[in-house]
Amino acid sequence: MLRPHARKDRSLIEIQAVDIPGLLTKIAEVFQAHLLHIHAARITTVGERAEDFFVVSNNEYQALTDEEQAKIHQALRKKFNAETE
Repeated sequence: MLRPHARKDRSLIEIQAVDIPGLLTKIAEVFQAHLLHIHAARITTVGERAEDFFVVSNNEYQALTDEEQAKIHQALRKKFNAETE
């Protein structure tokens, strides 16, 4: 889930998923491919469930545009679905 952050030049990405080996690596690969800057993160595992929050900006240190959000959301879904297939 992507949503605005309190700071206008940041976006919040919330990821809730089954905790699998390499989950953070897969998230980082997507972030790197989309040239995101991570300003803060909260990584939590509750049992077998990962609840991760990232405060990010785009390569221009601005909040993600609607188009960037859609691309990142699609890339994360694709990355996670590839893992379960």
